[in-house]
Amino acid sequence: MYDLDKIKRIDIRYIIQSETRQTFSKNTLPICPFCNSGKGVNGSPAFSINPRKNIFTCFSCNKTGNPIEFIKYLKEFDSKQAIQYLNEKYSSVPLSEPEPEQKIVQDISKTIYAIKHNPIDKATEYLKSRTIQVELLPEQSYFYDVIENAVVFVDSKEKLINKRLINPNSNIKAKFVKGSNIKNAIYDKLFKPDEKEIFIVEGVINAFSIPEKSVIAIFTTSNKLNDQDKIIPYISDKKIVIAFDNDAAGNICSQYYIDLFTRINIPILSIERLIFPLNKDLNDLKKKNGVTPWINDKKNYKEVYEAKNSVDIFSTQAKVEDLYIRVGTDFYMKTERPTAKGTLVPELILWKLSTIRADHGSRQIDKITKFTRFINIPNNTGSYQRILNGCYNLYDPLKHNPQEGECTITIEFIKHIFRDKFSVALDWLTILHRKPNQNLPVICLVSKKQGTGKSTFLKWLYSIYGNNSIILGNEDFQGNFNSHYASKLLICIDETVIEKRLLKEKIKRLATADTINLEAKGRDIVKMDFIGKFILCSNKEDNFIEMEVEDSRFFAIKVEKPEIENHLMLESLEKEIPAYIHFIQTRTIEHKRESRLWFKPDIYRTEALTNIIKSTRSKVEIALIEWFEEVFYFEEVGNSIECTPKLLANEIKDSVKNFSNLSFEIVRILKSQWDLSAKEMKRFTFPCITAFYDLDNEEDSKIRWKKSTGTPYIIEKEFIKQIR
Repeated sequence: MYDLDKIKRIDIRYIIQSETRQTFSKNTLPICPFCNSGKGVNGSPAFSINPRKNIFTCFSCNKTGNPIEFIKYLKEFDSKQAIQYLNEKYSSVPLSEPEPEQKIVQDISKTIYAIKHNPIDKATEYLKSRTIQVELLPEQSYFYDVIENAVVFVDSKEKLINKRLINPNSNIKAKFVKGSNIKNAIYDKLFKPDEKEIFIVEGVINAFSIPEKSVIAIFTTSNKLNDQDKIIPYISDKKIVIAFDNDAAGNICSQYYIDLFTRINIPILSIERLIFPLNKDLNDLKKKNGVTPWINDKKNYKEVYEAKNSVDIFSTQAKVEDLYIRVGTDFYMKTERPTAKGTLVPELILWKLSTIRADHGSRQIDKITKFTRFINIPNNTGSYQRILNGCYNLYDPLKHNPQEGECTITIEFIKHIFRDKFSVALDWLTILHRKPNQNLPVICLVSKKQGTGKSTFLKWLYSIYGNNSIILGNEDFQGNFNSHYASKLLICIDETVIEKRLLKEKIKRLATADTINLEAKGRDIVKMDFIGKFILCSNKEDNFIEMEVEDSRFFAIKVEKPEIENHLMLESLEKEIPAYIHFIQTRTIEHKRESRLWFKPDIYRTEALTNIIKSTRSKVEIALIEWFEEVFYFEEVGNSIECTPKLLANEIKDSVKNFSNLSFEIVRILKSQWDLSAKEMKRFTFPCITAFYDLDNEEDSKIRWKKSTGTPYIIEKEFIKQIR
């Protein structure tokens, strides 16, 4: 076993310099080893390290992480290989020593206090040179650092100091003071709560370029706000304008915030992106021709979402009984969440009783419909009920009705995805629809190639099952809170890389679960029926998840690229949904139920699954399998071998050179991976392979039997064939 905390603390500067043969200038590297970028679009070095946190970041290709992540990217290793590599090569390297957090916080506080008392004349002069109208800025919206000759900006919580150097001696024009907490940092000196429009920009100088607007800045595109409680007060019931730079980092960051804002359960009026010329920002436009004409020209905006019903939701004309329900002792608003595609998804948002009183008056409260509790009862075949025995059903009715017709494009698409497992897949989809309470294997669609149809398959299913399905990213599934997917029929995880064993075990457990503990932030845990079926999609064919031989819950398919690409495939599939529903409601299921996941595992076992299992194996396990195969080749060995880990270690040590504690690793494989147990103490004979030269002086091998005493494991020939 490896000490992961120790490996993560191996000095990352030493590792990077050793692996790349480059030398750091302070904390920056001349060339990024991943994307070969020397400088970002703003002229600053792209690749840098944070010695205190012992992590690296490239602001050009957005790769970031600890020493393990660096080796994974550089060597194209999986986590196990990277950890083993670091342990073997760098275990003697000194560990990084982070500064105490308490000292850092104290230093930041003192620094801010000192800077606030400096004269700001030089900072004002610099901002005017950037065409900033300083007379329109609020008091204490900026400060001046005498020592570094820099304009200083402080975030709203005074946890971060951002400096803009006035006469930089290098390409580094901006910096954060050591100890600054950039995570979820917001600059809000120009935020105007009464304005219905809010601009969100990257840097503070961009915010200063439009002081007449209501603006917040996030300081840098690497600051991905994920604390919803911090961002909600700024965007609730607002028209949002995302105004990041038109460059690679700005475009990625814009999409992140579009996805975030359409996922947060609060009313918003609209989301637009303000598009700039390539590699330009607000201050560039202000210095050139003035920024006002650009932001006033509607042609420069791209609408992402417009809420068609948000404007009237708090109207006194709205009926309370149509807007709210009460479940148990809690009140919920019935609303529709916007998606990036411009569609609306019905949702329930926890709402305060005091807020309902303030909006509609106390006399209206009794009109709200009351329910005992939530339930999750799926029905896709026409007898759906929202209310059952005074309970509110979280499962939504399907928006498509079955209609007899042709669905040939759909059938061909399913054949393309699943190929020789088409009949299993069609039964899987049929059972999903007609018997939604039935547990089913986890579908894994894998392919290194782009344009195979994996994501289209997920989107097609989402079009059928709507709010009863969800498409997640890795990060959405990793947290403790599960209220966003606990009630769903389909849980699809796109671009999957399950690196943590606990996540794989979580999926395995839920694949056969009937109930789930629903956990939401700030709420009590509630036990409810679980009907979820998992579909995982990944661009990594062999190592997106760790699997063992006994993993029988995964239905893995390698998806090939179609001969002819159809960019309108999703639209074609959606047109056939009514006919497809009619087809699966009336067809006969070919495979009878033979397990708790309906199918016998052998029916959906594939070469793709075998490849994933093989790639999961360590070099020790591979060496063991190869040795057993070679020994069983000799007829005199028979169909089983008695052996101990120490004897096996002696046989394979040349195949796994420099592997410490080899015997202990073999014990782990025999017990944990192969599910074997040692027998009682006894005497036995062990087959050793011995090389010799025949009469023609050619090398050959034979079995030499060695007498031994111990608690042997018994390895069957048939078992080795199965796991191979």
